[in-house]
Amino acid sequence: MESILSIPLIGTLLPFLLVLGIVIFVHEYGHYIVGRWSGIHAEVFAIGFGPEIFGWTDRRGTRWKFCWIPLGGYVKFKGDANPASAPEEGALDGMAAEERRTTLQGAPLWAKAATVSAGPVANFILTIVVFALLLLAIGRNSEAPVIGEVDALGQAYAGGLRGGDEIISVDGAPIETYADFQETMLAEEGRIKDVAILRDGAALTLPMTFDRLTRIANVHPGSPAAFACIAPGDVIQKIDGAAVASFSELQAAVERSDGAEMAIVIERDGALIDLALTPEEMELPNPVTGEVTRRLIVGVSADFNLGVQPSREAVGLGEAIVEGLYAPVRIAQTTFGYLGEIFAGRADGSSLGGPIGIADASGRAAERGLTDFILLIATLSTAIGLINLFPIPILDGGHLVFYAIEAVRGKPLSDRYMEAAMTAGFVAILALLVFATSNDVPRTFGPLVSGC
Repeated sequence: MESILSIPLIGTLLPFLLVLGIVIFVHEYGHYIVGRWSGIHAEVFAIGFGPEIFGWTDRRGTRWKFCWIPLGGYVKFKGDANPASAPEEGALDGMAAEERRTTLQGAPLWAKAATVSAGPVANFILTIVVFALLLLAIGRNSEAPVIGEVDALGQAYAGGLRGGDEIISVDGAPIETYADFQETMLAEEGRIKDVAILRDGAALTLPMTFDRLTRIANVHPGSPAAFACIAPGDVIQKIDGAAVASFSELQAAVERSDGAEMAIVIERDGALIDLALTPEEMELPNPVTGEVTRRLIVGVSADFNLGVQPSREAVGLGEAIVEGLYAPVRIAQTTFGYLGEIFAGRADGSSLGGPIGIADASGRAAERGLTDFILLIATLSTAIGLINLFPIPILDGGHLVFYAIEAVRGKPLSDRYMEAAMTAGFVAILALLVFATSNDVPRTFGPLVSGC
């Protein structure tokens, strides 16, 4: 039976709407609740833009609504001319002082700054809470060389490894950590190694081999492999006439190609098919340091990893909170590290994605499972919070710049200047959205155009 997640509407669109909806709601609710606490009246709380699908008005007079274009959201406060909180010209004229205090423009500077800052802060809080709760719920991978889950269809299981086995040595070389075991087994793929283990206090030696086969599990959208019409389940048999027996041999052939076109032979449903594939050099950010390196890739991942998972260890409440607090910092380091590489000319921005890319990532995360899906929401939440802090008029960061100028001048900028700045900010955001989407379109729809 076809998986329900393989249906495009459910497998991509619904996860996308759920991911974006949660992140947007948290962001806008941050603005709303702090504004309410600060005495500022919210007239509209909207998820999406454009015509209203459905909504309701609460007892405070706030209209809560869902709109047809699900690419954002807004809170329109009293006195705002539009969802970007640009001041409405003449809106405060004739208002009593008490009523002016309930508008965003008429509120004290501290209240305005707190309300605008609250959106990104709410996004960061969501990330912190999610990472902390996940650590408390499922723990983290242990560094100890102890086997956790074992794939019953993998080579590890066939070789005799079982959950709870402690790895002592490989070919006589002591194993201190799980990472040591991974690296040792993946070195010289295909060679049989003697793995010494402890199982229930008894010492055993298992002759084992790990070999990442060339059966393709995933083809990344917009990659050279996607344009070459390679599909999940294909087995790569030859590259430039030479037999390929493992994924490491495929990687080595890609590196040797120096970016030149390669003739490949794949097996699909028992038939051999000749294809041409040209590796592409791409910038790959390090998820920890944010440093970007360039590598030749074809955009496929192997059908097999080690077939085992490390054991997991419990995490205490204090440590989970600390790790959760650090999660937005790590995401920010990666984000700004990559943006820095772009501005320095060491990266071309081709990895930046827009709504289509987020939709594709949402669908793939949903397929991998609930944990990956929740982690995507948490990661995207911080990314949205960071973007909104950019000092661009129309974004939260732009408003904070205006308030800083107001604090120095002792009075706000003129409505005319604010309107011009908001227009410029809108154009800048629109240009960024067009650029990001221009990266998404060929990655997502290119293979369809090429006839795959």
